[in-house]
Amino acid sequence: MPPVRYPSLEQALSKQTPANRLLIKDFCADLNLTDFYSCSGYIKAVGPGRKHALKIYPGRTAGFATEDEARRAAGPGGRYEPSDTPRGTWWIEHPDNGGPRPKRKLTQSASPGNCPVCFMALPVSGVCGNC
Repeated sequence: MPPVRYPSLEQALSKQTPANRLLIKDFCADLNLTDFYSCSGYIKAVGPGRKHALKIYPGRTAGFATEDEARRAAGPGGRYEPSDTPRGTWWIEHPDNGGPRPKRKLTQSASPGNCPVCFMALPVSGVCGNC
């Protein structure tokens, strides 16, 4: 089913919580987003001169062009991070963020290596329990 254009931002946000609506209205006005479409699981927001549309999910919005744009949209103390899709964009978390989360890459902490005396693998503390 093709996206359906909402007649207004207010109607597009009817299922968002009041706190999320306030945040979304603010960044849509700041970014001059003018058209809103119903898509599967999110609202597509577009405006003149934007390379990427924003995707407004129940708990987050993705597609901000720069870190500065995401920081302004998230507001003071708001969470924002780089996004992988599309690469080079940013996402922000909404105040009420019970929706789907972006997949996070697991990082491994640096291994302290091996004991220089017995060559056993060292624990994270770096102190050999064998020697």
